[in-house]
Amino acid sequence: GSSAALAVQVLRFNGKLFKQPNHDSYSLLLNQEQIDGLILAAHSNWREVEPAIFGTLLERALDPAERHALGAHYTPRAYVERLVLPSVIEPLRADWANAQAAALVLTRKYNGAESPEAGKLMCSMAYAYGLLGRLGDALAYYDAGLKLMSGDHDANGKYTDPGTYSANLGNYAGQLRLAGDPEKSLVYSREALRVAYQMPEGDRGVSWGMMNIASSLLNMGRYAEAESLYREALDFSVKYSGKVSYETGSYSYNLARALIRQSKTEEGEALLQNALVIFRQVKTGSSPYLSGTTLDILGQLAYEQGDTVKAETYLNESFTVLSALGKRGEAQKATVQADLALVFVAR
Repeated sequence: GSSAALAVQVLRFNGKLFKQPNHDSYSLLLNQEQIDGLILAAHSNWREVEPAIFGTLLERALDPAERHALGAHYTPRAYVERLVLPSVIEPLRADWANAQAAALVLTRKYNGAESPEAGKLMCSMAYAYGLLGRLGDALAYYDAGLKLMSGDHDANGKYTDPGTYSANLGNYAGQLRLAGDPEKSLVYSREALRVAYQMPEGDRGVSWGMMNIASSLLNMGRYAEAESLYREALDFSVKYSGKVSYETGSYSYNLARALIRQSKTEEGEALLQNALVIFRQVKTGSSPYLSGTTLDILGQLAYEQGDTVKAETYLNESFTVLSALGKRGEAQKATVQADLALVFVAR
């Protein structure tokens, strides 16, 4: 095909899947019965099935010699992300932060330096800095941006945009927890939930506000209080977002953490397994990280139960997933390495 960036013709390549049926090397010679079977399977609900299974089945169904000639080897998502995140996603995030900074200059010029619109853009920049691991910048921009947004309400306290304000309050609370300030995080989490109740019934901001408060309580060692709020958030999410959603997976994961801290291991482990299935299916930026941390906790539990083989399997997968995340996974990856060292000594 033609590349506008290079101003030349660029050679393309396709696997045999894209050749026509009458080509000698066409790979999928299906009869009518097989096609009917595929159509029937397509009407089934596959949401609970790990997508990687299909890649593995396809690879093993091919003749080894043909598989080698095609280069048809399934590549796990974590391996793809190890390449794509540092080479594509992180540079795009940096570009996005720069674009928002330019937009902020224009917003201040035309809407006013102290306008709520400027505050929203500052919070957007804070979110971008958080994704880039620049915690100090994220905290500073959230603090300044939320101050500008806090006055954007009517005489009855009804906010012009409660969804955006509540979400940014919650994001700031999350960054404060990362910075080791759960008490201040709790204050902003409660304010986020208060504002979220101004949104329509069933809005996910309500359950997210509950989760933020619970997470702050968890970091403060108030496990029973955290458990109660996590359960409420999980019930809310299942009702309004469904059993397979990022929110449901996240609340299951966090409820499991609260339960394990209280030695309620069996229920906690079951919730972690369910969360892991969800994280492997939903498409959000945080799912890989939570998959890695979930696998790490499962590995720790297996080790405590004396099953070092299962523990090593979980921890190796956790290390692979977190390695693909670059800087974002570094801290948790160090924890996984320490856990693996314990397993190797025990074996």
